[in-house]
Amino acid sequence: MKMNSREPGQSPQKLGSGRAARLRRKRRKRLALFASFVVIILLIVLAIVLLALEIADASQKLKDNKDDTSAPSGTDTTDPLLDYVPASGTYSIHEGTLILVNKTNEYVFPAVDTHLADMRSSRTQNSSGDYSYQCDYNKRLDITSLAAFNKMMDAFFAATDNPYALVSDAYRSYSDQEGKSIPAGHSDHHTGYLVSIKFYDDTGIYTSEHPKYADAYAWLDSHAAQYGFVMRYPPNKTHITGVSDYTYSYRYVGPAHAAYMSANNLCLEEYVELLKTSYQFGSEHLKITDSSGVNYEVYYVPATDGAETEINVPVSSGGFEISGDNEAGFIVTVTLK
Repeated sequence: MKMNSREPGQSPQKLGSGRAARLRRKRRKRLALFASFVVIILLIVLAIVLLALEIADASQKLKDNKDDTSAPSGTDTTDPLLDYVPASGTYSIHEGTLILVNKTNEYVFPAVDTHLADMRSSRTQNSSGDYSYQCDYNKRLDITSLAAFNKMMDAFFAATDNPYALVSDAYRSYSDQEGKSIPAGHSDHHTGYLVSIKFYDDTGIYTSEHPKYADAYAWLDSHAAQYGFVMRYPPNKTHITGVSDYTYSYRYVGPAHAAYMSANNLCLEEYVELLKTSYQFGSEHLKITDSSGVNYEVYYVPATDGAETEINVPVSSGGFEISGDNEAGFIVTVTLK
């Protein structure tokens, strides 16, 4: 005899309804469990992504900090081959505004001195008809140096109202130098970049060693660099230059180099040696700002033995100049944009 499992008084419809409710509850539990599982998976993925981003950010910061501390301020340590190309033209280590002529470095005279200009005829008169300096006939100076010298002396005259400046020496030929204290061929006057200034009046001719015109020389010493000049033979550098009692001679080197040499108390011998040993192309480049706020980059290129030297210059700049040092290489001066 088959037993009926239905409770007394329970209809078939109510029994089916209870079973359906239990199934729905089980289904909801399964859905909730699945949803929880999905949420956990998403949270894990999100955590992994955030961790990866944090690691990447930390790595970048470490790289940035390393980059910031690896390049000293005021120098350029980038790979020069990426931004530089060989300069066109031919250059000689014996020519340029930074050639070093002294007791050990003899001047190499060019076949024709096309870079020289007459000083006396180059002067301009002020509104009163006066010249800012006096000079004899046949005094010559390098063309670029002369233009800068005239500007400097015009400024000197306007500031001091001193009409007694006299150019006593400028360019000297080999024969001009013969019989003087510095042997012919070894005088910086051969370059056309060196000019000597004395002061004369009714009582005599005076140099920087006499106190009468101390104020005049003080003006020249403090303003010369603005026009690209430096005192060629400072009194405290005699052991380096080999020349004494010639502090009234001014050498044109250009505004950038004059600014750096003056600020760092360097004579020309020291400055050329500094560039040669510390600022060669492919390593650090010297950065200079002159008195007018113009920025420059300077570096040294050693000459190649037995072949024409490849001198690299920036692809884009405000211009550049290449000077030999009269010893072993070239000095490149780049005007930065």
